[in-house]
Amino acid sequence: MPDYQIIETLPGKENYHLFKDLPKSLYAEDGQRFILGNDPVPGNNLHICMVLFEGDEAIARCALYTTPGLEFEGKQACTIGSFECINNPKAAKKLLSEATNKAKTNG
Repeated sequence: MPDYQIIETLPGKENYHLFKDLPKSLYAEDGQRFILGNDPVPGNNLHICMVLFEGDEAIARCALYTTPGLEFEGKQACTIGSFECINNPKAAKKLLSEATNKAKTNG
């Protein structure tokens, strides 16, 4: 089983660069990803940014947003954005599972 660790951060925090710089290790420098952009928008709806590590290497990220009034089946809902991951389904599942748990924990 891989040794995964997740850190949480937000824009302005000392470790935020780990979240912001991850795409540079996943995509070509002149790739479409950098033309389109996919960074979180700081503000009231950004709840947390998460970075998944395997050992010492950052391999996936996502941002969790809470939006007042956003509901699914009559319950408060949230959204996940800025998702990036190496080509590894186990890593993606781990990060998305943790984001889901975080959302549930926060109602």
